[in-house]
Amino acid sequence: MCGRYTIRIDWRRIHELYGLTVPLEAEPEGVRARYNAAPGQALPIVGENGARRSLLLSRWGLIPPWVARLSEIRISTINARAETLETSRLYAEPFARRRCLVPADGWYEWAPPAPGEKKKPVDFIAREDGNPFAFAGLWGLWRDERGTIHVSHTIVTTEAVPALAPLHPRMPVVLDPGDFDEWLRAETAPRHLLRPHGGPWHHHRVDNRVGKVGEDDAGLLLPIDATDKAVS
Repeated sequence: MCGRYTIRIDWRRIHELYGLTVPLEAEPEGVRARYNAAPGQALPIVGENGARRSLLLSRWGLIPPWVARLSEIRISTINARAETLETSRLYAEPFARRRCLVPADGWYEWAPPAPGEKKKPVDFIAREDGNPFAFAGLWGLWRDERGTIHVSHTIVTTEAVPALAPLHPRMPVVLDPGDFDEWLRAETAPRHLLRPHGGPWHHHRVDNRVGKVGEDDAGLLLPIDATDKAVS
């Protein structure tokens, strides 16, 4: 799954990597380095409307269109299982019509605790080369009782590659730059892109304070012991 992630590149790099068509000078407010992006926060997504590809801030956690208030949401909607997108009441239409890129350069996983451990250890996972990528995302619009329109999104997950499965049995669907156009533009939902990405990935143990939403600094990424590993 994916419950926390990072996106640390600046606006110029975002504009270049994700192929935005809006002017470089039109940097949206609220775009900044995030070391602990968390559910419920306004986070950047990239979407396409005709020939226009732009970045906007979106609530992480897709809001079901049938709820009248956020308090009525009874399920977690931060992740959508790739295997059941077409049959999901919530995700089928976005998968067919409203796909987005979620800029990222790493994510956190809470691994199973070792014998005697009181807390689940946390690992930070990133590409071995450190390059950014995108999670496969789905987005939607929701109108609240005051008539205000809210953008929200979910991150698609799939089975983890064997090297990451000991941390968690699932992982986000990761898209390379060569996948971006097809994910956003394909008339038929590109199911073949919903595969586990082989990386190669690097992961290391980090401090448990990443579990606190208010913590958001570069120190979260520092290894806390000698468990650094390169995996593929």
